Amino acid sequence: MIYLDANFFVFCFFDQSEKGKNSRSLLQQIVDGKEAATSALALDEVMWGYRLLNE
Repeated sequence: MIYLDANFFVFCFFDQSEKGKNSRSLLQQIVDGKEAATSALALDEVMWGYRLLNE
């Protein structure tokens, strides 16, 4: 099982470079059944960062 930290979500949804493409590929693998986990704190970090960008 892999752990998804906040940077995974940032790359996955906001980065158009190779890192973003790799993150989206990994996300598809997770949708297809690869085991992964994250934490509430990681999601909280992403939401605070997103909120600060949209003020």
